[in-house]
Amino acid sequence: MDTVWLPTVGQKKKRVALNIIDYSSHFQMMIPLRGRSPEAVWAAYRQWVKFFGPPRQIWADQGSEFKGSFKVRTAQEGTRMDPSSLEAPTQRGLAERHGKTFKVMLEKTMADYFCENYNDWLELIDVTIMVKNRLASRGGFSPIQRVLGYLPRLPGGLLSEGQDDAEAGRQPRLGDAGITRAMDMRKAAAKAFFEVDCDQALRNVLAGGPRPHQDYTVGQMVYFYRLGHSKKGDRPHQRWHGPARVIMTDYPGTIWLSYQGGLVKAAPERIRPGSEEENLTISGWLDGLTQAKEAFEKEPTRGYIDLSNEPLPDLEEIDVDLDDNEGNEAQPEPVLRRVRGKQVPGRVIVDAEPDDQIDETMPQAVPSGPAEPEDIEELPSRPTASGISLPEPTEDDEDVMPEPPAKRTRVQMLEAYYAKLETLFKTRQRKEVKLKELNQADLECFLKAAEKEIQNNLTTQAYEKLDAEESERVRRTRPDRIMESRYVRTVKPLESCDVDKANMEGTLLSSNHGGPCKAKVRHVMKGFSEEGAEDLDSATPQVTREGVMFTTQVITSKGWNMGFLDFTQAFHSGDPISRELYAEQPPEGVPGMQKGELLKLLKTCYGLLDGPMAWFRHLRKVLLEELGYVQSLADPCIYFLHDESKQGWDRLLGIVSVATDDLLHGGGPEHQEKMETLNKKYKLGKFQYGSGRFTGKQFTPQDDGSILIDQAHYVQEKVHRIVLSKARKAQRYSRCSDDEIAQLRSLVGALSWLAKETRPDLSGRVSLLQQQFPKPRICDILSANQLANEAEKFAVGVRVTPIPIEKLRVSAVTDASWGNAEDGQAREDDSSDFWTETPECWIRHHVKPRRTLFHPGMTDSGPDLHELAASRRTRLCQDGTEREQVDSWNQAKLGLVPGEPWTGQTVFEKAVPGLRHQDISEGFLQNRRMQSQGGHLIIFHDQDLQFEPSALISITSWKSYRLK
Repeated sequence: MDTVWLPTVGQKKKRVALNIIDYSSHFQMMIPLRGRSPEAVWAAYRQWVKFFGPPRQIWADQGSEFKGSFKVRTAQEGTRMDPSSLEAPTQRGLAERHGKTFKVMLEKTMADYFCENYNDWLELIDVTIMVKNRLASRGGFSPIQRVLGYLPRLPGGLLSEGQDDAEAGRQPRLGDAGITRAMDMRKAAAKAFFEVDCDQALRNVLAGGPRPHQDYTVGQMVYFYRLGHSKKGDRPHQRWHGPARVIMTDYPGTIWLSYQGGLVKAAPERIRPGSEEENLTISGWLDGLTQAKEAFEKEPTRGYIDLSNEPLPDLEEIDVDLDDNEGNEAQPEPVLRRVRGKQVPGRVIVDAEPDDQIDETMPQAVPSGPAEPEDIEELPSRPTASGISLPEPTEDDEDVMPEPPAKRTRVQMLEAYYAKLETLFKTRQRKEVKLKELNQADLECFLKAAEKEIQNNLTTQAYEKLDAEESERVRRTRPDRIMESRYVRTVKPLESCDVDKANMEGTLLSSNHGGPCKAKVRHVMKGFSEEGAEDLDSATPQVTREGVMFTTQVITSKGWNMGFLDFTQAFHSGDPISRELYAEQPPEGVPGMQKGELLKLLKTCYGLLDGPMAWFRHLRKVLLEELGYVQSLADPCIYFLHDESKQGWDRLLGIVSVATDDLLHGGGPEHQEKMETLNKKYKLGKFQYGSGRFTGKQFTPQDDGSILIDQAHYVQEKVHRIVLSKARKAQRYSRCSDDEIAQLRSLVGALSWLAKETRPDLSGRVSLLQQQFPKPRICDILSANQLANEAEKFAVGVRVTPIPIEKLRVSAVTDASWGNAEDGQAREDDSSDFWTETPECWIRHHVKPRRTLFHPGMTDSGPDLHELAASRRTRLCQDGTEREQVDSWNQAKLGLVPGEPWTGQTVFEKAVPGLRHQDISEGFLQNRRMQSQGGHLIIFHDQDLQFEPSALISITSWKSYRLK
């Protein structure tokens, strides 16, 4: 049993209906409801009871309509209610699936048959459910046959003995529109049934697959999947919660979990076991240690085991693994064994000097499973130049083949994730200025900027100082409401009109920063340490890029003057906070305060998690309630000023876009008066018309009425080419080093922001370049340098043209190319093949049968192409015979091997010096490109574009992406 929302007449509104289906026969009833209350559901449910009586058991979800009086009345009739587990609609999959099928059938039926009124719609529901019960076949019988024992006739049907009906036979003569209407309904419903049935069958084939089954035991640590809660009204996020412990199992549908002191009723398909890394997560250790320490300090625990006076164990009793000993100078040579069965791949053998110590943190190759004693035998060994013994070749060499490397573990994935976080943290640190790196003149500028910041905060009553006595009382009574704070020092680029003001304030920097800049200091609170910070709304509302382009287009088309507005100390100009908070002084201190004195926060200071949202709510209230603007339904950061006495575009008097504390606006005299009201009410850092900067982009009006949006200042400051030596440039197909990857990531990040905001001509190439990570080549650095040169040489942007507002239209243009993008991982790495290295060569072992010769550039691992000779020796095992083929791998040809698929080895000899990039064909790069890159443009244009190719056009949105 379930509730379904069905489309009504006109399909503009939907109405809820009760979906009842019998598990045995699949006989279904669909009954429209007068509401979602338990009483309304009970009234509809009685229609089922009239024919079939009370059922033994009802399976429903945990909706409120199936609780209360409905649950009580069904229990009084002897029916057991079994609600599904938390957020597990798959447990009621039969009702969900058939409800969706009926909903789609009804939509298709209504598309073929027009319902004139509500009564027609109710009749169409009955006809549609009748056709479904009649035509759905399972095991050779339809649901109506399983319930009634026979197939009822259809009036006028030739195949169901309905042709003898007197009314049906006289229909053409009588002209009975009612009979015609009934037959049209059945025809439309039958057509819809077969369309849905065929469509669903195809989807089942495409999406079919086995569902894994996991047996859980009591006490096992698991994680369960649940929808999160969103305070912003958008789609709730989904996540795994845990760890939780299994306390009881009720298969097949329910597992009871203990989570954070409460019980969770979960479905088995929404549970997964905790991994080894999660069982030993560092956060779990720290939480356990912290709780144990706090509990012990509160009340010392009795009954613990004291081992402090116990004797130390003898050294002979300690079983020390030689692989874990540190400082052992004499390492025994490993005994090489043959294991018949699956084993971990052997480590790469490198040529090392005798004095070099082997890294003891690297794990040794061990069998992945326990090997039987009779399956292990020692192999004779032979010494090599590196001093490491290798096994002598034997007749059954195929048994000695190591296994390919396994996939990365969760620990390795976490290490890569934290490496990215560290890179991001370092990038943010680079934006901040360190005082010790400044000259004396710039140091004075930052000191004055800090004094100005503190004075502004006190003037706007963002916080107030507390004396020593009050601070001591707060530390004693409310220590959980105290947070730390610090100064954030950055360099802010200036526009030409702001240079004189910064010079008068003493914050104009003297050193070169890619243009005139001033010292900017923010007193920031460490809001992440606030008690209950996870419950605060930390969203930062900001107008989208498309919203900025739309605002600019409206201003240009209406012929308005573009305005720029910037609030000074915006967060401090908002409403007072409703919670009690205090802050420590920054390490450098606050002028006029003694060490140890606190600050009491009165408003949402910078650094508090809810600061941006609190300011946005305040500004929205001012714009809507005090100034009379209307918030956009498409973008909550865009506001319109309307004249209700006019119609059409003449009704629009002004437009405003909000990006935190910056405003981009334009309008007529009424709008400008309201902007002057803001100028008088708040302290503004910028209030100008004409050209200006907004969201990091420069807006410049042109003589022809258009507006040019560019980022020339950003290119000059952030886009810098990577310096490579001539010898390194020649190694075009070599993998980049870690330092080169860091430089390339920084350059690609700068180009990505540029291409996203104002350079659609770079978007496609930058997107393809981003896909080369995490293992780019030197040729990718050369491509990035080429894009940087193009960005510097052609300082272009996006031009918004003055299209007449009455002729303004929106269109989209899409296109894609074939085979021009990689899919993120080399296909050869997905197979069970693997590499081994010797001092003389690299060997690729082909375990998976293949039909083509192997190219060393088709994997992300393996040798450097510039350190190999051109020869390739392929040892093929094909059709039960073995042979060897010698050719060159650096050619453009793919190299197909005729006959059946083959296995074996491919040997590449090392060479010093190796091949030049001119000697290596780029054909292997094209062979790696198995995906297609596409994109779209959204443009504003004159409606006469279809007739006049020279009509005005404005590019408003663009994106390049890999097709799925």
